[in-house]
Amino acid sequence: MQSSSSVVTRVSSRRIPSNKLCCLQSSSSSTTDTQSTVKSTIDNNFTEEEPFTWPQLIDLFRSSNNSQEDHHYIISSDNKNLALFRRSSDAQYEYEKHKKYIQCDWESAYDYLVMDKFGTKFGFEKVLNEETAKYQASPSLKQASKFAIDNQMTYLRLVLNDYPYDVAEGIEHWCLWKIGGKSQTEGILKKELSWAASELGSLNADKSRGSSCIIDKDGVSTFYELDSSETAPSSVSDMLYWVNPPHLQSMPEIHHAHMLVIRDDQIEGRGETSLEPPPVSSGLMKSERYGPNYSGCL
Repeated sequence: MQSSSSVVTRVSSRRIPSNKLCCLQSSSSSTTDTQSTVKSTIDNNFTEEEPFTWPQLIDLFRSSNNSQEDHHYIISSDNKNLALFRRSSDAQYEYEKHKKYIQCDWESAYDYLVMDKFGTKFGFEKVLNEETAKYQASPSLKQASKFAIDNQMTYLRLVLNDYPYDVAEGIEHWCLWKIGGKSQTEGILKKELSWAASELGSLNADKSRGSSCIIDKDGVSTFYELDSSETAPSSVSDMLYWVNPPHLQSMPEIHHAHMLVIRDDQIEGRGETSLEPPPVSSGLMKSERYGPNYSGCL
């Protein structure tokens, strides 16, 4: 079982510079009041439950209707169990604090998101708006999306989820983010999830910041490995991935998929039966989608 302290350590070590918490740290008293309010709100609306184990995730999400070709994919339109996902109370608390930071220091959550997930490698710059005294991304998400679509380019970024769902310790929660493609409504394609599945085989969750990819109009892929681990991770034993249906989307203007991963050492350490591994070929040159039930949105 994942301890609350391990969750807090994982999420609180990320993304919130101490000098940027202006909404939370304007004074010691206001900080205490704000944090107490956030904590109280979460406590009043939260019943702590045991984190999901891998066998439970399989029971909930691996349907007999899943295609033989890819039983790792969860068809969001057919699976109401996706609404069961939640963060632990401690992780939710850190998430709410982080939202306060973004509201205070950034023009929008999307400005923060594209800088944090894509950043300078993809041509984004952090700019201070002197009128509002808040940071914004240049270009904006809308501008970057239009440029990428007009030039038939796709930007992909695979990273750990900063505030993961409440799953058992050892289960990794990654997110695949996408800008561009053929249109605003294209969504995340099968070839793009296949690329992410392949990348996960070489990314160590403890030491890696993820992987990136740019696909141009000729289908040429440029990869950026960021802070890859010097220690090879254990092989991926099994995974599940999906795109949240519209009513569960917190950031509907940017496409992303969730990926839950368990590795061989975790399966063996728990005495669980090893399951069929995910596909390892990137398939980036293929054009097939997940089929008529694929929602194509966050």
